[in-house]
Amino acid sequence: MLIVGHRGFPSAEPENTIKSFQAAWEAGAHWVELDVRLTADRQLAVTHDAVFKPAGAPVKNLTLAEINRRRPAGAHVPVLQDVLDALPAGLGVNVEVKAAEAAGSAARAAAASGREALLSSFDAGTLAACRQAAPDVPRGLLIGGWPRDVIAGLAPGRRLKSAGASVLIAERKLLPAASRSARSAGTALWAWNINSLGGLQAARRAGAAAVITDQPDLLAAALA
Repeated sequence: MLIVGHRGFPSAEPENTIKSFQAAWEAGAHWVELDVRLTADRQLAVTHDAVFKPAGAPVKNLTLAEINRRRPAGAHVPVLQDVLDALPAGLGVNVEVKAAEAAGSAARAAAASGREALLSSFDAGTLAACRQAAPDVPRGLLIGGWPRDVIAGLAPGRRLKSAGASVLIAERKLLPAASRSARSAGTALWAWNINSLGGLQAARRAGAAAVITDQPDLLAAALA
């Protein structure tokens, strides 16, 4: 089972920073998960929230320099290429594309990196754009908060197909139904956000191939 550090190792270093990703690797993660958004100057910023709170403005309306002027030292927002260049060669990267406008450039960067990569999103249209830009990079559909979709097995199946996704990434509470959906669609199952040994057992029961976690050290020790 793969351990995927969620935004790196956020309890050890500021999330979505190169230090956080390196800390996840050192803690035993096989992969890291990160988030990308496009800034006003068309930089692929590695950041989660749509609104940059210190500026009270959407990330897409700010330049990278404007964002980092308001970030504390040691927690600057990196760009995706710098992250891909800095990480150990053996570390896989799950690039969650948070905004459709970032899909093409994020997909091409992942493809050019030469490392194991997965492009993920909650939006099937965004994943379809990733497929068009970099068809050889696998894609994962994220689901969470929509239990009726998963229980019915219809909407996830349709979104998986339209996105050409080979991985279903399900929130822990949806794992039992998501497991059935993944088997029906013939896709792999990943689980998020798994931060306890009980969650790890739930992911195992569901047949998950990977767990996305804020606690890579805990899960690495359990799986050792």
